Amino acid sequence: MVTPQRLLAGERAPNASFVTLRGETIALRDLRGYPVWLSFSRFAACPLCNFRVHQVTGQWEQRFAGAKLRHFMFFQSPPEKLERYIATHAPPFDLVADPAMTHYRAFAVETSLRKVFALDAVRVAGAAVAAGTVVGAGPDGPITRIPADFLIGRDGRIRVAHYGETIVDHVDLDEVVRFVEAES
Repeated sequence: MVTPQRLLAGERAPNASFVTLRGETIALRDLRGYPVWLSFSRFAACPLCNFRVHQVTGQWEQRFAGAKLRHFMFFQSPPEKLERYIATHAPPFDLVADPAMTHYRAFAVETSLRKVFALDAVRVAGAAVAAGTVVGAGPDGPITRIPADFLIGRDGRIRVAHYGETIVDHVDLDEVVRFVEAES
């Protein structure tokens, strides 16, 4: 299997258009002038992905309230599963269902069996259980999906392309804060 080439900082972000769970049609080119954070997660019932939503939602007010940041979190699940498993967290950012994985391909989001079984996933799984974010439904799309995050500047260029080293490796929220400050 050929692995798509990773996107790099400094490159122009792909000209993506998508529909949020709220029904808003978004074209990245129309967001020029705003800092944009795209997160690519696994599937809606993934307990580790639910925990990430829980973490970001819990820190949003403190870290990003008042910022002009547009954040979109993609899942390889259909909209009804996002409603059932993710929207219940009431995230203050937009959710995007991408069961065809069109945008996963456009951003070269990876899959890796080796990265799924990394030891830090066990630690985060324990934290997910403690936070009550564990759900028990099967995956939509590849279970070997590895998260990725892209911080896109007001000019449409990628500032940070973070490809996870494990299924729990996301861009650090402190890095997102620094990005937002630099783009303000």
